[in-house]
Amino acid sequence: MSVTYQNAPLVEIIAEVRWGPAAEPFNAAGGFRVSLPRTKDEELLMHFGAEISAAGFGRIERLALPGMPLPVAQVACRFRPTDPTKQSPLFQLGRGVFTSNAVPPDYSSWADFRPVVQTGLECLFRAHERSGEPRPHINMVLVRYIDAFGPDLTNGMEPLNFLREVMGLGLTLPSAISELVSDGATIRPSIQLSIPMQLGQMQLTFGPGVRENQEAMMLDTTLVIQRDIGDSCAAALSALTEARGAIHDLFLSLTARIHKAMKPS
Repeated sequence: MSVTYQNAPLVEIIAEVRWGPAAEPFNAAGGFRVSLPRTKDEELLMHFGAEISAAGFGRIERLALPGMPLPVAQVACRFRPTDPTKQSPLFQLGRGVFTSNAVPPDYSSWADFRPVVQTGLECLFRAHERSGEPRPHINMVLVRYIDAFGPDLTNGMEPLNFLREVMGLGLTLPSAISELVSDGATIRPSIQLSIPMQLGQMQLTFGPGVRENQEAMMLDTTLVIQRDIGDSCAAALSALTEARGAIHDLFLSLTARIHKAMKPS
């Protein structure tokens, strides 16, 4: 049975799919790829808006002016719940990119969020069909978790000690650095790891931050899967679930020493 945490550090989860040029690795030599406006783009946004509104997401925020060129993979519209008291989950759509986002307390578990992602993907495919566009052939998925460990989870530890004693990330500084620290001050580490996996590429970023006006230790975890996933909702969901599973397993391992403080239920 899946365990949920009443005091989880989650700030936001993003589940993203890409297709076409948006899914191609960025080539610095080639500069930024720009998507020139097409009539079909506006038609697709209109049809997706109608589909997702019928599913209960009727508030639309335009993030880019109609007819303006956009960098590939930049979202053009955001779609929030029709209920004005709810800010998430939400969907974002652009040329070659679609995301489902959620924040607590609207997000409690992947099991509850997965059907929301499925609804968005089904609307995405139907919008393409209504627009006379080919179904998106997905060749990249991305899952990203942003977590903030506040004082209730760090138990007053300095950032370096939290990384070492809780996360198990040993960081030994040479005396040439430690001797530079002024009296009463502490070093605030910012660490980024890029981990090539058989499944895909994982990016971990640890660093200090602020959540609700309180200092927190931030953990940003992203897993990108690039492969031929196809043009079906089931295949996209399966790939997203794989990515989420790998992140979830890592998170449980890294936070093992503070599970009690996270209040499992």
